[in-house]
Amino acid sequence: LGIFLHGESNQNPAHVRYEVSVEAPESEACEWHTLVDTPLPQRGGVFMWEVEGGKTARYVRYTIDSNYGGSGAYTTKLYLFGVPA
Repeated sequence: LGIFLHGESNQNPAHVRYEVSVEAPESEACEWHTLVDTPLPQRGGVFMWEVEGGKTARYVRYTIDSNYGGSGAYTTKLYLFGVPA
């Protein structure tokens, strides 16, 4: 899992979270499993995380919990790599 942030900005994420689920988000059976929950430094560039003991997933939820004081938050690219189940 990873992200690319283009440059240093107050809109860069300060804290992000990746979660996965097998069930659709609108389903009552949906149960999210957190794979990454981490603060980020205020800089641009690539941030990558290796996930130990992978999870089967059909849905991925990426959440920016906070930024560095800007009026919004953005991510330039998301990187998701996996192996077919």
